Amino acid sequence: MWFLQLNVPVRIYQPDGPSKPVLLIFFHGGGYCIGSRDTHHGVCQSLAQVAKCYVASVEYRLAPENKFPAGIQDALACTEFLLSSDNRQSVGLPRDVIVGVSGDSAGGNFAAVMTHELKTKESIKFQILVYPGVDMSTARESMKRYAAGPLIDDKIITCDNEGQHLTENSHERDESVNTIPSANRHIRALVYLFTMSSQLSPMTFHPEATALIEQLSKSDRKRLYEMSPEDGRRSTTDFSKKFGSSLVEFKGTTRDVTCSKLNVPVRIYQPDGPSKPVLLIYFHGGGYCIGSRDTHHGLCQSLAQVANFYVASVEYRLAPENKFPAGIQDALACTEFLLSPDNRESVGLPRDVIVGVSGDSAGGNFAAVMTHELKTKESIKFQILVYPGVDMSTARESMKRYAAGPLLDVKLITWFVTNYLNEESEKTNPQASPLLYEDFSDLPPCLLIIAEHDPLFDESHAYGDKLKAAGVPVTVNVFEGQIHAFFSYPVLCKESCTRAYDMIAEFVDKQTAK
Repeated sequence: MWFLQLNVPVRIYQPDGPSKPVLLIFFHGGGYCIGSRDTHHGVCQSLAQVAKCYVASVEYRLAPENKFPAGIQDALACTEFLLSSDNRQSVGLPRDVIVGVSGDSAGGNFAAVMTHELKTKESIKFQILVYPGVDMSTARESMKRYAAGPLIDDKIITCDNEGQHLTENSHERDESVNTIPSANRHIRALVYLFTMSSQLSPMTFHPEATALIEQLSKSDRKRLYEMSPEDGRRSTTDFSKKFGSSLVEFKGTTRDVTCSKLNVPVRIYQPDGPSKPVLLIYFHGGGYCIGSRDTHHGLCQSLAQVANFYVASVEYRLAPENKFPAGIQDALACTEFLLSPDNRESVGLPRDVIVGVSGDSAGGNFAAVMTHELKTKESIKFQILVYPGVDMSTARESMKRYAAGPLLDVKLITWFVTNYLNEESEKTNPQASPLLYEDFSDLPPCLLIIAEHDPLFDESHAYGDKLKAAGVPVTVNVFEGQIHAFFSYPVLCKESCTRAYDMIAEFVDKQTAK
């Protein structure tokens, strides 16, 4: 495989079965003059197999036929190529992966240079340097100490006492910092750092999460932040039609109505037969910019059928055409409308029902805001928040841990927030960041559903903690191995969604029994 006009040969290793969403770009060692993909074929095979990641082994030009900076130019061209999601897809790699660089000896030199030269792109998420040559002066103490080797002497390149130690990524440090006791330390060292990296450690995905990641990688769509909002909405709707269908046959009726003076569109789901006296007002997710009643149609059908209650799915205005607080205003107007028995009756709903609010992601944000803003009415009896976005600061640890995703990454979150808000100062408005409300007392009982591998993990937990501290009954369920958005794709995440629906039905039953 060759990349760009420089025709840089690259060998790609893809292990069988579900792989981690990680691409390791590897530069072989050999003193800039020897070595190749073939000399490091076994190393790259082992890395791909043991670490379950994609590996791209780069065949850069060698000296003396190609003097400095020819090899570096090849390495830069190849790395820049592979940092593009479109380019990765063009060579059979997933669009959505964490990209890191690595190399041994001279290859470690190249990997280190990549992180400096491409630093402004902020796309290289980790580096693994195996005894890298990072100082051509040959003037350091270890050069004198091991001038005669073993293996590598002072006429070639710096090395530590066994040639098997890892050195820190620093042009100043002379001492090795880690020893991996193994007959094949080279491979074990890479795998050790790879799995211990703060960007990657430890992510064990539920098989359904892996299936969702793979389907997104296979799709030919660009990342949402690479599209216009209109194209993003169309793309998301198409994906939802394919993988967002109801898990169960919905036996009942749906009707589209408008609520409040703002004429907010709402789709009402009414299961056949006697239904529980419960109305769940649902706000779809989609980063305040995408999503609709249609993208969450299967989800609302499933909820209504499995839990046997009424669902009202709200079509609020989206950003960037309608900036904050337009969507919240729609949600508040619609919720206030449906809290009135007379208004409920006017749209074909029972007068006497228990009303709760729910939503996923951005919709979870809206649901949380409803409980605060309408608290004095004491009419919202429960809340169900699915991995809610409740803190616009993006400063929490899970934001760093899952900065590159999977699926929801910090770049996409920033795109959503930038499109949604009018200015930076609005991030601290509680209607945008409900975690910042001061008074959490007297809020309705909460069921909190959280995905383990989600940038919103910490803020969702923090919201639950704040509810508990105020004496609000909270049930927290962490779906281990799952990722953001699993709740919206029951076709791919059947087991997890079924479990979530059952939790919701049980939680609502407890509220109606009070």
